Amino acid sequence: RLPRGDHKYPIWIRYAKKILVEEGHSLPHSIHVWNLIVDHESHFYESRAQFVPQMVNSLSRLGLPSSAPIENRIISINLVELILNWGDR
Repeated sequence: RLPRGDHKYPIWIRYAKKILVEEGHSLPHSIHVWNLIVDHESHFYESRAQFVPQMVNSLSRLGLPSSAPIENRIISINLVELILNWGDR
């Protein structure tokens, strides 16, 4: 559970981060959250510092293996584009 109280980030940001941390070993969970962030990038922009380090770390698990499905490679490319877009803002 997430602790109650006054927090810097909205609850949906905290839950997305929590899922990535606790379920990071599960590729389907990670892919689902990454797709959510890519699809709603403007909502996650203010809290991008919470996610960018994990995005970079997950790239090698998602798209680099030669056996990775095309969907995983696409989400890897989308994550790189998102990081670059956030950097340009």
